[in-house]
Amino acid sequence: MGIFSRLGDIISANVSDLLERAEDPAKMIRMIILEMEETLVEVRASAARTIADQKEANRTIQRLEAAMVSWAEKAELALQGSRRPGQGGACRKAEARHHHRATAP
Repeated sequence: MGIFSRLGDIISANVSDLLERAEDPAKMIRMIILEMEETLVEVRASAARTIADQKEANRTIQRLEAAMVSWAEKAELALQGSRRPGQGGACRKAEARHHHRATAP
């Protein structure tokens, strides 16, 4: 019989503990609100990091697009120079090397 009374005491203690926690709804509400506020702070910080990363990515894209335009302009000028008589020797030499490699067996 001692086992059953011990088991009864354990179950009673667990039920009492559950009831004590459930009996204070104001405390439970405060805990829930506190958890929600902590989650809100984390979400705001995450959103701020994401926005900052997005802005940095946009700045990088703009910088790289500007570099691309600049290099395209330089390449166009180099090609124009190679078409003029007496100008653009480096381009003509590069074109000749490329042509020689392409036609070599």
